[in-house]
Amino acid sequence: MTTVAAKKKDRLRGLVEPFLQGRGYEIADIIVAPYKQRSTVRFFLYHEKGVSIDNCVELSRHLGDLIDSTDLFEHGYTLEVSSPGLDRPLTTGLDFRYRVGETVRVDCRNPERTITGKIARVDDATVELIADDETVVLAIEDIDRGRILF
Repeated sequence: MTTVAAKKKDRLRGLVEPFLQGRGYEIADIIVAPYKQRSTVRFFLYHEKGVSIDNCVELSRHLGDLIDSTDLFEHGYTLEVSSPGLDRPLTTGLDFRYRVGETVRVDCRNPERTITGKIARVDDATVELIADDETVVLAIEDIDRGRILF
């Protein structure tokens, strides 16, 4: 069963994705968090040049205008736009692709194990790590999550 928040998230993605893609942004995640009658809407975005505070301010205005043109949030909403941040878990191929060159700890589902290495390459189905001078190729579907090591 699809929740109201999930339906809104899908509608938001369809509404804003063409605008964002046209400017080189990719959506890492959208979170719709209802509270009483209002909602908080959070967009986490990637860009090959990074996402600055100035980018977030500008995008907030444009995304707000797009959202305001709909009936999605009858009782209002709070909008937040940011990059995913360094401490956010890496769970998708997109997350790993934007972190190539970073050292990560990856928790795998199948087989259950943890690998620490540097992300060397990412494609649609796999993540390639250099761990202890060996190349390890992991299927994205077998990865539970990754964390950047500082």
